Amino acid sequence: MLLVVLGAFATAWATGRVFYESDTVKEYGPFIEYAAASLRGGKLPLWVPYIGTGFPLFAEGQTGVLHPINLPFLAAGAADALLVWGPVLRALLASLAAYWLARALGVSPAGSAVSGLAYGLGSFVVAQQHHVNLANTAPAVPLCLAGIEMAMRAQTHRRRIGWFLATALAFTIVLLAAHPQLTLYVVVGMLLYVGGSLILNRWTPRKDGWRGRMRATAWALGGGIGIAFVAGTLSAIQTIPLVELIGESARRDVLDATEAGKYAIPPLGLVQLVFPGVFGGPEEYWYSGNAWEAAIYLGLVPLALALLALRRPCKTTALLAVLAIVAALYALGGQSPIPIWDALSGLPGFDRARAPGRSSMLAVLALATMAGIGLDAVRRRPPKWSGVALGGVIVAALIALGAVHLWSDANSQELKRWLDTQPDLPSASHHLTERVVASTALARPQNLLPAACAIAFLGVAVAAARRPSLRKVLAPAAFCLSAAELGLFAATFHPLETPDALLASPAYAGAPRTYPRVFVSEAIDFGSNRLLPARNAEATIYTPLALRRTETVRKTWHDAPSRIARVLGVDQVVYLSDSARGIESYRFEDASLTYSISRPTLVVDA
Repeated sequence: MLLVVLGAFATAWATGRVFYESDTVKEYGPFIEYAAASLRGGKLPLWVPYIGTGFPLFAEGQTGVLHPINLPFLAAGAADALLVWGPVLRALLASLAAYWLARALGVSPAGSAVSGLAYGLGSFVVAQQHHVNLANTAPAVPLCLAGIEMAMRAQTHRRRIGWFLATALAFTIVLLAAHPQLTLYVVVGMLLYVGGSLILNRWTPRKDGWRGRMRATAWALGGGIGIAFVAGTLSAIQTIPLVELIGESARRDVLDATEAGKYAIPPLGLVQLVFPGVFGGPEEYWYSGNAWEAAIYLGLVPLALALLALRRPCKTTALLAVLAIVAALYALGGQSPIPIWDALSGLPGFDRARAPGRSSMLAVLALATMAGIGLDAVRRRPPKWSGVALGGVIVAALIALGAVHLWSDANSQELKRWLDTQPDLPSASHHLTERVVASTALARPQNLLPAACAIAFLGVAVAAARRPSLRKVLAPAAFCLSAAELGLFAATFHPLETPDALLASPAYAGAPRTYPRVFVSEAIDFGSNRLLPARNAEATIYTPLALRRTETVRKTWHDAPSRIARVLGVDQVVYLSDSARGIESYRFEDASLTYSISRPTLVVDA
């Protein structure tokens, strides 16, 4: 598992580059650099005076200063190393954590290894690697479920309490990752896991009857309260300032339905479970949303194993299947055939949770664990007609994809009309039809390799039903084929740039006769923190938790621009309409300079 993960990220650590997108340049990179410099100097980065006319960086939480993965790098002042090695460590730890969850559920080491790879190199951990606080949550989720499982199976009170305390430590890591939405999803996942287990009576011998069920329910309730108390206490230094900051930011408001439903996985996006490259890679992605929020994939071999686990489902398999289905349906957002997202979107917490596609983390974890159970079932009883049927479905899917490719290539106008009906296509949609044609090609490795691996494994499994001597190769075949297709998937989110280049100050940072408090890079929408590594102050800030006072300045400008201009020492104001975004933006460009305050207000000093 270690070698597979290192191989999947080899182009990153071998070249010292990172996969990134705009959030990395605007938030995570500058914030991590500043936190590392502060801790190296012996100070906790509570406050940064250089952005947004002052901002509580530690409270904002996205940097994850106290998270166990981040803290050693930050304390050593090694921001570059964290950006390069952080994704590798998260993938490895997530793999090991999912391995342990499967082992806690009684899966063999071989099956658990497949489960670990399917989760650690699956879509959420790999595709969200640049969103540091999201990705930092992933390794702790299997630990929470495994800890609960071990606690409820413990034979003595002392062991049970010990495992609940261990679960509290794992949940503390979730809270220190400091992403409220992911924390909400983890809590819901734990509640579904515990509630489903109690309903299915997984933890109580049948002979104990209703008294045993009541004891298990009481332990689960008391353990849950204990986990919340211990984890909340240990993480309070991070969570209390974060909650206070949310109350002072625009994020305290309830999101409207359109904003809350952004970045759901469209129903057609479930095709990625079979063909992860069908919508293009991160750079040429053409379908709804973007490549990291809409991704859902755990490897086609593990998915086939998860389906084979349902041949004779046990209580654990049934529980995981329900968890996967519920999480996947929620990830579809408002387009789900069962309106789970619609039902929950008005509840506290859910009413501020954007990007429902992120619940795919739970779906991928549940399916990955089912894959381990399925491998054990296949080794005991290799499939006959079920294996042939699954192989036939995959072949049919290949034929269908080939037909789509040929039709797209021959009917560009009809394809364009269909694309025009699709919501939330990427804004950079030039040459869109060409992208569709290229990404649906059967020769594309991301489409062909998973199908080839799954067909090869199913062929061996069906043959093992007739020749028992082949059963001993099922486990290594499943692991190696899963490693191949998941390694290729991870490689599609390939590193693009070195940390030094990402953190380099823009050309205008040292320009003379400027008003540095109001810089913003034109290449990055809605402001940036790109001047932070150079310690050049700017009034603009790009962060979801920007204080309301920044918004107040923006609104006040419209009422008394000359008065605000005098306060800021401004000589010149230039107004420029930005009709594309439906707002007024005020910008002035000269000698590669762009000035703004929160983008709508332009001020230029003498």
